[in-house]
Amino acid sequence: MVYESIIPEIRELRRITTEADQGVDLSTEHQKKIIDWSNDGDVLSGIAVLKNSGKVIESPNKDELLSVVDQKGNLCFSGSKNICFPRWLCHLLGIRHRCSHAVVVTYNNFIIFQRRSRKKDVSPGALDISVGGHVKDTSTYEDALLSEMYEELGIKRDDTSKITEICLYENQFSDPERNFYSVEARKVFEVQLKDSAFSNIRFVDNEVAGIYLCDLVEAEAVLKNETIASGLKGTLPHYIDRKRECN
Repeated sequence: MVYESIIPEIRELRRITTEADQGVDLSTEHQKKIIDWSNDGDVLSGIAVLKNSGKVIESPNKDELLSVVDQKGNLCFSGSKNICFPRWLCHLLGIRHRCSHAVVVTYNNFIIFQRRSRKKDVSPGALDISVGGHVKDTSTYEDALLSEMYEELGIKRDDTSKITEICLYENQFSDPERNFYSVEARKVFEVQLKDSAFSNIRFVDNEVAGIYLCDLVEAEAVLKNETIASGLKGTLPHYIDRKRECN
């Protein structure tokens, strides 16, 4: 099989999902076509080769299922069954899915940002939002928040004094040269830590290389001066606007 021949197929399927609002209104025929294509052994082998050559970001082993959602983050159903696609396919075709983000704040109101591991496929070593992760299958935004908070920073629910929902917005990020198209319905939370919780921070899954603390004024400067990941670039302005409204 000529693996380069997969690229035109990717573009055609991406065109279908884009025209159908990132998969929300995919016809049954189109859903079947995408599912069949993504389960084809030759396609999976081809994607793996393209990953090794740097022409796609994610390989087929990033296969956790992500639910297709509308712009408000609501699950989309085909009949009585929720529509799900594997993560690598969502990012390859630009299928909208859910993501939880948290701005974690210490007891004395310093914001915690994370420094991404240099082993990450996307934005290695960049400054990023405190906590961020995909919402898998039929899990809730809150489930993903708590899970990612522990996996990335070692923080448990008992370490928090308050969790506040800030907003939900759509974020789009693309890297066409590597066939990466992420369309996320992001829900943003503020997580206030107890005064004793800071010492509990641990980098459990090795996806975080370090943390960066700043106040709200410094956080605004971060948007202008730091090399930052798309998660922080998209979410921080919403958070800052909300804090200004409250003040």
